[in-house]
Amino acid sequence: MGGSTKKFIPEGNSVQIFLFIFVIFFIKVYLVQFSYNYVSPKLMADFGNVSRDKQLEPMSFTQSIFLVILANNLFR
Repeated sequence: MGGSTKKFIPEGNSVQIFLFIFVIFFIKVYLVQFSYNYVSPKLMADFGNVSRDKQLEPMSFTQSIFLVILANNLFR
């Protein structure tokens, strides 16, 4: 009954589907890493939890991968 299409993954052979999912996954990972490294230092400075001497450790690519995997499994 109305609404958007239920299938987001394109039709095609298994290699195309795998590459599509792979690219989407790494786009998510990059967005998580970029947003954490860009926004969290500003939020911590606004709340006053980080002194000027202590810098916030940026999130690595590996940590971003694990966070995206965790979020995908928790919120599906």
